[in-house]
Formats: sequence, C-alpha cells, structure tokens
Amino acid sequence: MITSPKVEVRTIQSFVTTITWEDVVASAQSSHSDWERLHRQIEAFREHISLFAQRKPSNSLDSDSIWNDLLSSIEELEVAEEELRQQSDELVQARLQAEREQARYQELFEFAPEGYLVTDPSSLIQEANIAAANLLNVEPGFVVGKPLAIYIHENERREFRRRLRAAAHTAGTIAWDTKVVPRKQDAIDISITLAPIRGDSYALVGIRWQLRNITDHKQMEASITQLNEALEHRVEQRTQHLNEALLREQDARSQVEHIATQLAQLQRITSDLSEALTQQQVAEVTASRMMLSMQANSATVVLLMPDQLHLELIYANGISVEARQAWQRFPVITSNMLADSVRNAASLWFSSREQLLEDYSHIASELGSSAAWISVPLIVNQQPIGAIGLAFNDQHEFSAEDRLFVSAIANQCAQAIARALIYHAEQTARAEAEQANLTKIRFLGMVSHELRTPLASIKGFSTSLLAQDVRWSPEDQRAFLEIIDDESDKLTELIDQLLDLSRMESGTLPVAPEPRTVTEIINEVKAELLTFTGQHALHIDVPANLPPVRADIRRIAQVLINLVDNAAKYSPPGKVINITAHLEGGFVQVDVADQGGGIPPEHRENLFSAFQRSVSQDTNQKRGAGLGLAICKGIINLHGGRIWIQEHTGDGATLSFTLPLVTNLTAQASSNSSLILHPIPPITTD
Repeated sequence: MITSPKVEVRTIQSFVTTITWEDVVASAQSSHSDWERLHRQIEAFREHISLFAQRKPSNSLDSDSIWNDLLSSIEELEVAEEELRQQSDELVQARLQAEREQARYQELFEFAPEGYLVTDPSSLIQEANIAAANLLNVEPGFVVGKPLAIYIHENERREFRRRLRAAAHTAGTIAWDTKVVPRKQDAIDISITLAPIRGDSYALVGIRWQLRNITDHKQMEASITQLNEALEHRVEQRTQHLNEALLREQDARSQVEHIATQLAQLQRITSDLSEALTQQQVAEVTASRMMLSMQANSATVVLLMPDQLHLELIYANGISVEARQAWQRFPVITSNMLADSVRNAASLWFSSREQLLEDYSHIASELGSSAAWISVPLIVNQQPIGAIGLAFNDQHEFSAEDRLFVSAIANQCAQAIARALIYHAEQTARAEAEQANLTKIRFLGMVSHELRTPLASIKGFSTSLLAQDVRWSPEDQRAFLEIIDDESDKLTELIDQLLDLSRMESGTLPVAPEPRTVTEIINEVKAELLTFTGQHALHIDVPANLPPVRADIRRIAQVLINLVDNAAKYSPPGKVINITAHLEGGFVQVDVADQGGGIPPEHRENLFSAFQRSVSQDTNQKRGAGLGLAICKGIINLHGGRIWIQEHTGDGATLSFTLPLVTNLTAQASSNSSLILHPIPPITTD
C-alpha cells in the first residue's frame, strides 16, 4: 500500500520532533543496547526518506521545500549520529576507566598496608580493610556492624569518645595515639587519624579512620630514649671523668707545688738546723717551721730525761702557761699522745676530735679546743728520744705528702738533737775537764785543810796521851779520846762522801728505788735529824695521804740529812727548820726551809757542784767540804727527780727536790714489752 506524500511528510516530521537532542544525549548516556536501538530507528527513517524520494511529485513547490528540509535534517542527523557515536565511545571508555579506578580503589583499600575503616558518626564500622582486620585480629567481615569503641583499651575510651564528639565540629582531620586490644591478644599502641565525611548542609554522615600500629615505633622510641639516656649518661660520665681528670691534674699540680714548697721548707729547715747548737734551739726551729707549714695552732717538743723514765717539755708554742707547768715533766708511762709516741716509737694522726677522744677521753679537758692532732717520735739509732706534737683547732685531713713531710722534719730534728747532744757532750766534756782541774785544785786545797785539821787533832791528842813524862787525869784522858773519836768520825764522813762522789761520777753508785712514802723516809731518819737540829726547832708537815714515790730509802735519807744539816749550819740557834711535802703533777715535792741569812744569788748557780761551799750573809764563814749538795743532786737525778733552790724573798733559804710517783702504769711497766726503760745507746760520729 502506497501512502500519499503528505502522509509521509507528517510521519517524518512527527519522528523528527520526537527525537530531541536530549534523547540523543540520554541515549548516549544509556547502555550500548539503547544506542543500537536509536541507530536502528535512524536507519528506518532513512528507508522512509528513500521511499519518499522515489515518489516525490515533480511539480510541487512545497514538496521541494520539504524535500530540502528533509535532506538537511538527514545530514544533521548523520552528523549528530557521528558525534553521538564518538561521545558514546568516549563515555564507554570513561565508564571503563571509572570501573577500573573503582576496582583499583577497592584493591588499594582492601590491600593497603595500614588499617582503614569507614564508620557512621557513632563509630559503627561499615567497611574495614584487611590491614585493619589483621590489626584487630579478626576477619574483615567480622568487624562490620560493630562499634570501634569495643576495641579501644578501657583506659583510653574516655579520650576516644571525646575525640569522636569533636569530629562533628571539625573540618580537618584529628590524630592521636592510643591503645587497642585485638581479639585474644594484649593491648598494642596505635596511631589513629579520623577524617569526617560531610553530606548536604555540612552534616556528618560518616567517618573515615586510619589505624597504624606504632608498637614497634613506640618500642623504637623507647629504645632510642633509652639509648639517648645511656648516651647522656655516658656523656655525663665522660664529662665527669674529664672533670675528675682535670681536678686530678689540678690536684697533681697543687701537690707538686705543695711538695716543691715543702722541699724548699725542708732546705730552709736544714739550713737553720745546721746553725742550731742546743736542744732548745733545734726544738724551736723545728716546731716553728712545722707550725707554719702545717698551719697548726700549737706545737710542743718533749725529750726523754736521763733516767729514761720521764719526759721533759723543752719547747711549747700556742699553749697556756698552766698547761706548760702541768706538763713540764711527766712519766713516759703517762697515757697521752706524746708519751705514747715515745713508748711505741710510732706516729699518731688524729683528723678529728672524735678520733682523738676515742683514745684520750680521759684528758679531754686538757685538750682544749684541739680538733686534730699529730704526734711524731724523734728517733736516733732506732731508739726514741722524744716527740713533737702539733694541735689544730679545725679538723684536718693529712695527706700522704703531709705525713712524709712531717716525718722528714722529725728525722732532721732528731739528727739535729743528736748533733746538739754531741756538741753539748763536747762542751760538757770540755767544761768537765776544766772543772776537773778546778776540782783537783779544790780537792787538794780541801785535803790540805779538811784532812789535816782532824789528823792534826788526832795526832796531837794521841801523842799527848802517849807521852811518858805527863800523867793525865781520867777526865782529861776521856776528853782527849772523845776529841779523837769526833775527828775520826769527821774523817770517816769525808771519806764516805768522797767515795760516793767518785761512784756517782763513774756511774757505779748503787740506787735501788722501791715504793715508799715520804712519811716512811722521814721516820727512818727522824732521830738523826733531831740530833742535827738540837739547837733549832724542827717542824715536819707531811700529809699522811700522799701517794707513794719511787725511792731508795737509804739514799733519800742521806739527802734529807745533808739538807737539814746544811740548814742547821747556816741558821742561828733557836730558828725554825721546816720540812714540808706536797703533790706536784706526777711528783711529790719535798721542801727544806731555814731562817738563816739566805744564799747569795751569785752562789746559787754552782751550789750543787762538788767542793762549792756557800757563804752565810750573817757569818761570812765557810763551813763543810762542799760535797753534800753535790751528792744530793746526784742521788735525786738517779731517782728521776730534780733538786733546786727556790726563789726566796726575805730571810732564809728553801731547797726543794722531787721524787716520781708510783702509779698503776709503773707497776705495769715491767710487763709492757713496748715500754722503753733502757738507756739510749751512745751517739757516735765518724
């Protein structure tokens, strides 16, 4: 059936008007099948046009116009078709690219090395990649639909919720470190970064989460921190070692300078000691230098006395007068620092008062303010002859250099004292030689007078009794015999004194000290004392509670007899002679005082020398042979005491002597192997 041209035209126009550009675009955006359908419609349209062209009326103007329009439309459709085909190809490629990108994104999401989650605003998990599932030790599908908060450590959940609430008001990301507890595992450290997902009107529609395991990082940080701390510690140690090395270097430099100073001081001391001739000079030079070098507050020097049982203070600086008097002489068995150094031949070093009081609390009051102390023995020929003591008001640490320095000075001091002793011995020997000449002259003079007078009397009266031409009455004969007897006693006494003096000079005078009281000694000779003081008043005042002394009773009795006899000779008849005794330090002091004319000062120095006789200011008369006081001095020296003339104002004279006390330490001396009671070996020179 063939339709009319008008019908065909309307049909084509209707088709054209129904296919709009939007339909073409929509068809291009639709599936490939839609595009094929549109292509088929265009092909059908072309067939209709071809049929229409075959039946085109030749004389109709409208038909030509319609024909031309149709041809133009066909050309436009063909162009549009080609453009649509190209756009369709591009869209297909874009869709394929999008699908590839989507697949790639999904692959990246699934297999990303770090954990990724997508949750709703309340942290309910919607998506989870493999890394996130592995981090939580679950299957990826297991966590979907579960709140992320259940995996947060309970101690961190409060902070998690706070951060979650903050996400609703935050445009950017939020990051922090926390702890999660994987399923059936211990808690691990993770770093969380959340990014809000915004919808319309900026509403929070979801949250993307990035979870990164930082346990190793934390451990590494801890290791780094530990290494840093160890490095800092090593740096501090190294710095400390360097500082210590610097301090040691400074100390070494200071020690070298100190040693150089000490060597210079030793040289000066050596030079000064070479000029010191006496023990006192040596002690003064040594102690003063040691005080200056060691910055001590006081110094003392003591030496053994000839009896080897007592120490004598020969130099003191920085101590009170009372202390000097109290320690002028004391037994070597006394328990103090100086005596202990001498007895044990050892140095004592006390850096603090506490150390000092541990051994010497019994003399705490005598230590004064001393907070440190040094006591160094003076040793000659391996035997101690004395000690040097230094006291410090502050605590004092004594270095090895200080100890060597002090010991070196002490050795120099000991050698200088030895030289002084030799010098003194030479001077003494010279003086003794000179004195021996004088003594010989005095002895000859004494013999010519003291021996001749009694011998002359004996000879005269004995000759008278033997005369044949004279007869004497019994009374005269008895008187002659009594004179002969008295003169014989004088000769005997003189000879005994000469023998005692000779024994003392040769060191053979026997003395046997033993514990005795002064009362016992006086009672032993009281009868003889009363005989000598028949024309005087003898007063004896000796306390009964005086402690015993070390004394040979026969020899000390001889001393008392000589002193009392001497006092009676130089005191007018009727005057009082007093014998008193009292305790003085470690000694008992006995005083014999008369009321005579006194002893002139110029005669006191040599009064205890042999053949020296005092001259009475009242009678200007010499009496006796001058041996009694010399013998007294020798006996007292052998007992470890001393004898002297006291300074006296007014009439009379007082002669005093001391005897050492017997103490418990004395009784222990014989059993103490470290106690030195032997005489010092003689000092020899080349």
